[in-house]
Parts: sequence; C-alpha cells; structure tokens
Amino acid sequence: MATVTKIVDGESTGFDGNTVLVMTDGSIYRQTHYYYEYRYQYRPKATIINDREVILPGIRRPVRVERLR
Repeated sequence: MATVTKIVDGESTGFDGNTVLVMTDGSIYRQTHYYYEYRYQYRPKATIINDREVILPGIRRPVRVERLR
C-alpha cells in the first residue's frame, strides 16, 4: 500500500459528492463515489492511499477519488 501525505492548496470544506482537491504539488484529485461530510479546514494535510482514496483530518472515513493530474 502506497501512502503519501500532501497539503490541500487553500481551503477544504470536506466532501460533497463532487469534490475536487488541488494539492500544493499541483496534483488534482476528484471524488468518484458519493459521500457527504462538511468540515471547513485551511490547508489540511491529506493522506493519499494508492492514488485511490483520500483521508482528511476530522472526516470519518476515507473517500474514493481518481487522480486527474
């Protein structure tokens, strides 16, 4: 399992079903499965698992994503 930590570029409001996360290294991830949980954070650390799931601090579960860039 490949796990990396990245920083969201700017603010995050959690996941709304169509969330796109832009990281400070230029990578972009888009949510692929519906899950809603609101939590405002500024530049949170995101844990990326196998470029398929994202874990944000305070969010109850990993969310499935696809890497766009």
